[in-house]
Amino acid sequence: MKNIIYNFFMPYQNVAFKTKVLIKTWIQRTLATVFLIKTHYPHRLVFIAGLPKSGTTWLENLMGAIPGYRRLVCYDLNNSLFEHKLDSAVVEVLPSRGNFFTKTHVEASMEGVSALRRCGIPTVIMVRDLRDQCVSRFFHVLNDPMHRHHKLYSLGERSDAFSHCVKITIDEYSLWVDNWLKAAEIDHDSFLVVRYEDMYSDPKKEFNRVLTHFDIKLTEGTVDNILNAISKSSLKGRNVAERLKTHKNTLRKGGSGDWKNHLSVEDIKSFKLKANHQLIKLGYESDADW
Repeated sequence: MKNIIYNFFMPYQNVAFKTKVLIKTWIQRTLATVFLIKTHYPHRLVFIAGLPKSGTTWLENLMGAIPGYRRLVCYDLNNSLFEHKLDSAVVEVLPSRGNFFTKTHVEASMEGVSALRRCGIPTVIMVRDLRDQCVSRFFHVLNDPMHRHHKLYSLGERSDAFSHCVKITIDEYSLWVDNWLKAAEIDHDSFLVVRYEDMYSDPKKEFNRVLTHFDIKLTEGTVDNILNAISKSSLKGRNVAERLKTHKNTLRKGGSGDWKNHLSVEDIKSFKLKANHQLIKLGYESDADW
């Protein structure tokens, strides 16, 4: 019965979604024209493709604090971004004026990568040590009742649930990273790889790398102000120690090296078998002896 109801209303849901997208993009383009929004920087659009739980929201907030940059309301009629696919229309349909950025978790499909290169859109790829990303994802799912794996992780045996998370990480996210790394190797002028760990240890240095890649020139004082403003905003008036005590704060798990406290012997074997090449390529390990 549920399937019958779902199939009946699906066409109407699609129409409603597409109408919503069209209205939002029309408003954005109209505002850009009516208010004569200026174009301050060389690239009309800059793109962030991030591994989930790799600091992409942090970088998104930093970009949003740059004077003259706005989040793009994406022309995505097929809702491809929700499925982590990049429809070329997303990067081709832009307002007539202004500078924009967008943050996604899209995979490096042939169509998506080709569209970014063809349109000359500089892209930052955010990655992370998959072992820590796995831990962070696990606790994120535990804290999200709406997630498809929440019941499995919260009601099942902890070891079985965590091993399932390891499998998801290796089968899906490892491939995600591998494909984006290939794109960056082929065209390093278009694609810049940023490691979460480097962003965390030296945010100013990594943020400046991103700015250089996007051809954005800011004074040192402006960069410092942006970093400080976003840091204060994310802390919400509390220090880090207090944030980590928050029950639903997923940053309390999955910090650099936290995988050592959670991965079983079998989990480690799985990573070594299928993802060790990536850990070495990204500089997290030098060999398989870890």
